[in-house]
Amino acid sequence: MRTQGCTLRRSGLVIAFACSWLGGLAEVAAGPNSQTFSRLIEQHGPELVTVKFILKMNLGPMGEQEEEMEAAGLLIDSEGLVLCSDTQVGGIVGVLKRMFGAMGGQLSGEPSAFKVVLGSEEEERDANLIARDAELDLAWVQINPRETAQKYPSVDLANAASVAVGERVMALKRMGKHFDRCLVAETGLITGEARRPRKLWLAQASLAEMLGQPVFTEDGAVVGLIVLQLPDAEESDGFNPLTMGLEMQGMFRGVVLPAAQIENATQRARAKATPPEEKPE
Repeated sequence: MRTQGCTLRRSGLVIAFACSWLGGLAEVAAGPNSQTFSRLIEQHGPELVTVKFILKMNLGPMGEQEEEMEAAGLLIDSEGLVLCSDTQVGGIVGVLKRMFGAMGGQLSGEPSAFKVVLGSEEEERDANLIARDAELDLAWVQINPRETAQKYPSVDLANAASVAVGERVMALKRMGKHFDRCLVAETGLITGEARRPRKLWLAQASLAEMLGQPVFTEDGAVVGLIVLQLPDAEESDGFNPLTMGLEMQGMFRGVVLPAAQIENATQRARAKATPPEEKPE
């Protein structure tokens, strides 16, 4: 009986330990709670804007096409400087030309008539595309100054967080007009770190699909922006027509460009950009 009692006690301890361990795993799997989502949306939601523009494309034999488009934007200073994915503001044309070389030579595209929509407001503020960096997949749009200088909420790229593989992060997205441009927060894990063509973080699919959206830690520190990093024409020469679809799917997966690199690129963009002229009333 003593042996049986000891066995039962040991079994009880094993079961208790297993339950505690599994409970910890469940807590990790569950991720952030509702307060974390609410806090992130409240803290950084006002910084997310919608960039509207007209894209005129020359498709070669298929003729010209003009379309009104929208892109995600992030306010990065109080004077109205907005950060975007270059791909989303017409840079996709340049991406295709780089990837397909001579085959894409006839393609061209030019974005114009930029507007910025703050939050769910219907009022559109005139803006200009002042710089772009196709290599980093970044573009900068400046809201035109007004007589009554407005200070905008903005994210501080200089006060960024570094993350590690396995760490949980969150991305914010503003939906389209149909959903009143409401804010949506997605959560996922950093699943890898690339060293080439530069330092980049890879994330779960739920985040990788959010091109142009900012990524934060659970306590609200900015991590970076989700961008595309695609090969040039020389790196694309090895495409196999039978597997090209799968290769393209893998390449068009968004990655997280660290905020420190974005801050450096923004400083270069400011130095080269021509200040936008204020439109007369």
